[in-house]
Amino acid sequence: MPILKWSVPARLDLRRVYAWLGDVEPGIAEPVLDALESRAELLIEYPRIGSPVPGGRRKLNEPRFGYLIIYRLRGPAVEILRIRHAREDWR
Repeated sequence: MPILKWSVPARLDLRRVYAWLGDVEPGIAEPVLDALESRAELLIEYPRIGSPVPGGRRKLNEPRFGYLIIYRLRGPAVEILRIRHAREDWR
């Protein structure tokens, strides 16, 4: 079974999302992070669930809040590369 690894940029993305939402809509920041982490954990059991994108990466939608989890499969690991809102230029 694959292991889940969060890259430094992905962790920084989570902090950025949390800080921004904390300023704009404080009550939603925690549920968004919980949803992203829960969705990412699906990749442990279903690593190919996301759609392929250029550069050997894949993207997984978090439909409730509109975020994308950009990741790649690397050996026995699923590496979360970035977290972006679907409206952002994430490529």
